[in-house]
Amino acid sequence: DGWSAISDTTWPDTLVAERMRVVPVARGIVYGTYCYRVTQNKSMTSGVSERLFIKTVTGWKIVVTTAFGLAAGEPAQCK
Repeated sequence: DGWSAISDTTWPDTLVAERMRVVPVARGIVYGTYCYRVTQNKSMTSGVSERLFIKTVTGWKIVVTTAFGLAAGEPAQCK
């Protein structure tokens, strides 16, 4: 309760994803990461996002998602 991801139903104005990497972890499990920049309501944030995918009988599904944003005023960067 109270998490912005749960209560915020808006979509960003712009999402730029770069340097995506996908790595097989085990049969039917893939880890992916990418650098992102998001613009929403004239405010830009950036950071690193991660996804864990599993293969199901109906296709690939995201089972875990994370995003680690930079503090306000920090220069955009991604490793």
